[in-house]
Amino acid sequence: MTTGNILNEIETALAGITQGDFVDAGRRLLETLGYSSDRTLELSGTVDDFIDEFSAPNPNTQTEARFRERAASARILFQFTDSEIAAAQPSLLDIADFDSGNSRSFMFIAVELRGKSYPRGVYVELTREINKRLRVPTVVLFRTAVDRFSVAFVHRRRRKRDQTRDVLGSVSLIREIDTSNPHRAHLDILRKLGLSARLSWMNAHRKLHNFDGLLAAWLEALDTEELNRSFYRQLFTWFERATKEAKFPKNQTVTLSSEEHIIRLITRLLFVWFIKEKGLIAPELFIEAQIESLLRDYDRESGDSYYRAVLQNLFFATLNSEIKGRRFSTKSREDHREPSYYRFKEEIADPDRLLGLFGQTPFINGGLFDCLDSRKAPRDGGYRIDCFSDNVIRPGSDDFEILSIPNRLFFDEKGLISLFSRFQFTVEENTPTEKEVALDPELLGKVFENLLAAYNPETRETARKQTGSYYTPRAVVDYMVDEALLASLAQNCSPADDDTEFWKERLSYLLDHEDAFDDAHELFEDVEKEGLVRAIAQIKLIDPAVGSGAFPMGALHKLTLALRRVDHDNRHWERLQKDIAGQRASAAFETPNRSERNAELERISATFDKYRDSDFGRKLYLIQNSIYGVDIQPIACQIARLRFFISLAIEQERNPDAENFGIKPLPNLETKFVAANTLIGLNLSTVEPLLKEEALQKLLRKIAENREKQFLPSGRRQKLIYLHEENLLLEQLSEALDERRKAWHASQHKEIDRQVAMIPNKRGRELLRDDLLKRFEKRKAEFNSGLVNAQKIANWTPLDQNAQADWFDASYMFGVAEGFDIVIGNPPYIQLQKNGGKLGRFYKDAGYTTFASTGDIYQLFFEKGCQLLLPRNGFLSYITSNSWLKAEYGKRLRCYFSEQHTPLLLLEMGKDIFENAIVDTSILMVREGKSGETGKAVDMDRLPEKQFPPDEKVWGQLRPEKEKPWTALSAIERSIMDKMEAIGTPLKDWDIDIYRGVLTGYNKAFIVDE
Repeated sequence: MTTGNILNEIETALAGITQGDFVDAGRRLLETLGYSSDRTLELSGTVDDFIDEFSAPNPNTQTEARFRERAASARILFQFTDSEIAAAQPSLLDIADFDSGNSRSFMFIAVELRGKSYPRGVYVELTREINKRLRVPTVVLFRTAVDRFSVAFVHRRRRKRDQTRDVLGSVSLIREIDTSNPHRAHLDILRKLGLSARLSWMNAHRKLHNFDGLLAAWLEALDTEELNRSFYRQLFTWFERATKEAKFPKNQTVTLSSEEHIIRLITRLLFVWFIKEKGLIAPELFIEAQIESLLRDYDRESGDSYYRAVLQNLFFATLNSEIKGRRFSTKSREDHREPSYYRFKEEIADPDRLLGLFGQTPFINGGLFDCLDSRKAPRDGGYRIDCFSDNVIRPGSDDFEILSIPNRLFFDEKGLISLFSRFQFTVEENTPTEKEVALDPELLGKVFENLLAAYNPETRETARKQTGSYYTPRAVVDYMVDEALLASLAQNCSPADDDTEFWKERLSYLLDHEDAFDDAHELFEDVEKEGLVRAIAQIKLIDPAVGSGAFPMGALHKLTLALRRVDHDNRHWERLQKDIAGQRASAAFETPNRSERNAELERISATFDKYRDSDFGRKLYLIQNSIYGVDIQPIACQIARLRFFISLAIEQERNPDAENFGIKPLPNLETKFVAANTLIGLNLSTVEPLLKEEALQKLLRKIAENREKQFLPSGRRQKLIYLHEENLLLEQLSEALDERRKAWHASQHKEIDRQVAMIPNKRGRELLRDDLLKRFEKRKAEFNSGLVNAQKIANWTPLDQNAQADWFDASYMFGVAEGFDIVIGNPPYIQLQKNGGKLGRFYKDAGYTTFASTGDIYQLFFEKGCQLLLPRNGFLSYITSNSWLKAEYGKRLRCYFSEQHTPLLLLEMGKDIFENAIVDTSILMVREGKSGETGKAVDMDRLPEKQFPPDEKVWGQLRPEKEKPWTALSAIERSIMDKMEAIGTPLKDWDIDIYRGVLTGYNKAFIVDE
């Protein structure tokens, strides 16, 4: 049967679910997919009977009550065993009785729900509640009151901390298929789950036709990683095509590469596609048949009006403009460079209808859709990046190339919108235990990291070794985030019973997604819960090479999970946010502005009144007060912000009758994720007394206060007001610094004149003046150098989307002077001797004790990370190449850690962590300062089973050496090594000559592609 025929049969079977008995319809659909059996158990269908028949070993009264409340019926469809699988023709062999104890079988259950639609978490909870009552892998079919159909499956495995217990692992969910008009992606997933397709996969992978084989085949079909890879392969093909066919402005003061333009377009459109899933954008804007009637003279092949007239108007004049202020530009002098007005009206056939479609979209804010064009004319040093103005530059004008993205790049068979339309998207990021079979926002990170790593515009070569960009797998991110948060929370809040070991175990349980539906809060006393909420509110975490934001996002998920468990109604969290706001207001002014403080308190109250039982308030204030990121690439910061925007957007629901459709505009995350060179600090030592002057301190406090207000403005106009105020304050700071420079120079000359005047003879005065002027020139050079750095503060503003600082200072950029509780990330891997040692020369005098000209840039990130930590209370966790552990160039770094800090954990990972990577990696976690704690270590390549993370019993002791290489040895191996070193003779003392073999830096000669 052809693929088209199979899809048609599945679509017909789905249509049958919209009417009649769900049990019969469910069986018909499964039969269409190749699954059927006479092994069943007839029950009345009531949820009460189902619960009575299948009792849970450890019942949870709350989840059981929600099951009764939400489900109208629950029935057994059938049991599918080894016999049916082997026969591949169900019911023709070995018809036996239903056996709920046969763990080598699949159970199919049909559940009808009372509501119209449910979030992912509800389906996951119901699936777990049903599965824990059965001892076999169970597939649950759901139907809602409006004929939305879902399929859920739980992978069962042994519990990590208790091998005697079966644990319900990851829930895979195909959510809310429209049975009357199913998405093509849903049909493809169901076809892939069909028995015929699964048997073909089993044959190709040499799996037996039994339960284990089918289980593996199902898990493969539901694997979201493979879905992501398939999407990325097609997207990269489009990316390469688009960089050749699209045209962008050139020959101006600011020019972006075609690759960066295309990446920015992809990220903007991906964000739009995700929030379209929330019903916040009219789907008609992405249907070519609708576009043909909306635009004048639309032509897919040769035209290019869709990007200008639809997408740019959507990006800049809709998503970034408040609803009441939306209008077309009048093409006046005042309007023609104002990016918040609609334009290109001459290309639109039906402006009123297009405005009506745009009118379904709320004001989103967030900075992602800020137009990047400068307000100045090109002749005055201005530049065009987005080219969103009334006088779009045409060929021959100032030697610019026209901005042109052909319609075919969006709508032909391999176009971007055609590609997006073939896949199902979900706005919720998948977790280790909840996986919707759809593309989730983490995809943005993978797309970004891979696009930048896979294509280098300068060399047209694979850029992994060139840029050092890698995307860290989710399991690794979760593990590193867990370990760092666990260490920080264990240190900053205490158990009521002083049992520190059990406290760590309870905290581990609190952060474990595996137990997401267990009553974790019951493990904590009320006083402990308050302490935990307070500790979480005080955490400050930074990723100094943030990339696409994987680590900060992982931390946001885990901290949100912990807050949800210990403060389910947000009461403690709300009170603490008001306390923090009050402290911030008091610190900003000598005389606090009571009206502004009250307004902020009212905003906090309004947020929690509206989102009392939601994660919105948890996430919003974690982002505002706890999470930071830096990256040298502005586009990386944009991607990181984008993921956080989506994370906040998913917590809001559209209300057609409310102002802005009930959507709270997103915050400006430019103050939380900045484009800067983390490794270059500001040396202000020569001007430090000057900066401590009260007048300058007052200016700096006003700037910091203004940036706090920038985080959550009430609208675009308010944001522009804050930006204008900041520019004025920065101007005042710059002028004040220049005045100090002049005053200092004058005072120095005055002092020279005073000293010279004291000499009685002319020759003596001349000699002294020459000597004093030489000394002054040296002091002046040092002072001016410090002043240049101080002026960098005055020249930097986070709201400038095109800004990229060549320096970083956490105090001035983030207002974090004391240090961070956690520094975490995956810094780039770039050898300092590459490109003729260019990087090495650049960082040689940057003040790093771990610098080695033959080393790697991640060594400097280690040292910088430790400098950013809270003294004695901060924790650093990095995943990097492990070369520094043994290489000669890593000796300074090993000494740095062993002499000044406390390494707590070393996990050598091997090569297989990063896709296509050719380096061995390791995770290192360090406590700032010397504490006397003993660390642990393990090498996964030496373990018989590659379980991640490794079981606690296989870890050995970490022994940081100052000079020697570091090795991850088990307790037995460490004992043997100690004995060998005690009685053996080092190789260097043997009376033999050892010669070096072939030495080459030409790595390509040893890497075979085919």
